[in-house]
Amino acid sequence: VTNKTSNQIIEEIFRHNLKVDGLTIKVENLKTEEVPAMVILSEQMRRFKELTALYERKAPTDLMQEHTLVVNGNSKIIKLIKSKFELSPGNEQITTLCEHVYDLALISQGTLPNEKMQKFVERSTKLLLFMN
Repeated sequence: VTNKTSNQIIEEIFRHNLKVDGLTIKVENLKTEEVPAMVILSEQMRRFKELTALYERKAPTDLMQEHTLVVNGNSKIIKLIKSKFELSPGNEQITTLCEHVYDLALISQGTLPNEKMQKFVERSTKLLLFMN
């Protein structure tokens, strides 16, 4: 029997399933249930993103090395991932869902690299098949 909190379990699920260099994972209980996660960029990355928007250039991917994924412990989606993990820790759907939540957070920040967009679309189709 473990004494881990729900948020500690969620953090471990995402840490285990997202193998991204420079990614810090935090779990917070946000007021809204609608947002499963969000990416917090370093001040340097945020400023660079604003400058590149001015000059319409592509941001170098190495600036994404230090960023934080804030996972919303109140999100229905995150609770679903946690319950799937508790029922079947090795379930491949858990990895797929964690990756998708992460990519959605990157998209909302406008920082998902173009080369990862195809994989995101393929994963979206795969997730729709999970509904069967």
